Amino acid sequence: MPKINDTMYTLYDFDLPHQYKNPLSQFASYPTAIKKRVYELPQYKDFIALVEHKNWKRKILSALLSAAVLATVAYFSGKTALKRHFFMYWC
Repeated sequence: MPKINDTMYTLYDFDLPHQYKNPLSQFASYPTAIKKRVYELPQYKDFIALVEHKNWKRKILSALLSAAVLATVAYFSGKTALKRHFFMYWC
């Protein structure tokens, strides 16, 4: 029979964010001074390139999804002035 402490540890283990399990996974969120020091360490060069590449993907994807959601909300709320301005300037 498992002890209560083991069960509590298991419950808390699932609730921890990924940055606590692997602190370098959130490298882009660190302050600038810490980023500069990590850039100087040779063992993290490949990892830094991978994290930065993933961050650009996330930012572009989130910008596109946000624009799509906002456009959908605007369309269903009955805003048609955007269509007139779009065709007036671009067509």
